[in-house]
Amino acid sequence: MTLIALALSPPPSATGSPLVLAGHSSWVNSVAVGDGVVATAGNDGQIGLWRLADGARLAWLQLQRPHPPLGESPLLGHLGVPIYGVAFDASGHRLAGGCGDGTIHVVEVATQQFGAALPDPSGHVNAVCWLPDGRLLAGTIDGRLVLWDVEHRAPVVERRIFQFPIQGLALSPDGTRVAAASLDSRLRIVAIPSLEVTDSLTGHKDALYTVDWSPDGRFIATGSNDHTTLIWDLAEEKSHPLWQGERPIYAVAFAPDGQRLAVAEQGLPIRILTVPSGGEVATLAGHTADVVALAFTTDGRLVSGARDATARIWPVAEVMP
Repeated sequence: MTLIALALSPPPSATGSPLVLAGHSSWVNSVAVGDGVVATAGNDGQIGLWRLADGARLAWLQLQRPHPPLGESPLLGHLGVPIYGVAFDASGHRLAGGCGDGTIHVVEVATQQFGAALPDPSGHVNAVCWLPDGRLLAGTIDGRLVLWDVEHRAPVVERRIFQFPIQGLALSPDGTRVAAASLDSRLRIVAIPSLEVTDSLTGHKDALYTVDWSPDGRFIATGSNDHTTLIWDLAEEKSHPLWQGERPIYAVAFAPDGQRLAVAEQGLPIRILTVPSGGEVATLAGHTADVVALAFTTDGRLVSGARDATARIWPVAEVMP
């Protein structure tokens, strides 16, 4: 697989509200916020880097196969390897992307240089998150968690915690636990670095697609194919529905103050809900297809990624009216 970093001159500053990040040729699967930079990852095998302040496109990072495998259409081969999850490390200087060929690629943001790929035999890495010490955690399509020593390109600990794909990971604020969401409808809490399951939580009736941990560490939010968003109160050891929708919930994200949650429901505008009451305070309409990725900035702006091949940066005034 060829790695191509294409540096681009920033376009004129985006105007209007929200800022629209356009350029992907297929679904935007994941978004992440770094130090003044937004990353978007797509089914087209590209990672876009965008300036947070004005939405200017800074670079394309392209993972592309030079020739399609035998029996695969040339078009699919040209599009490259889908990227399912991206995450910045704590410094914002490195970006990891989990790919549909079982590799994880780490990028130095300042130079846009790729490090050596971290290979996984599963064939799909669906989610990635960084630990405070610089190690990288990956969730795979075959239900495994893998803790990587990035510098030495070596797995440190590996454990299968589900029999179904891991769809999302959320690290606790203190970095000692990770919440893992799977298609088998369960939420599991896993200790770091042993990757031993400490809690297996049931409450949803169908597959989980998304998970996030509140900044104060008290709540976990999950979204499911059962059309509900649950809030798990870890102090009270119980859960309750925050939102009962009409369609699958594809993405959730806590605001920096932990008092509001963004929820993306299939085919509908993004909702901003209060936590833990579930009151609706805002709706954000603009995407023309399903929103599948959400991430907040530290100052309260919201970044969304969708199947309309765009991402958007929503201002604080709209997210927290």
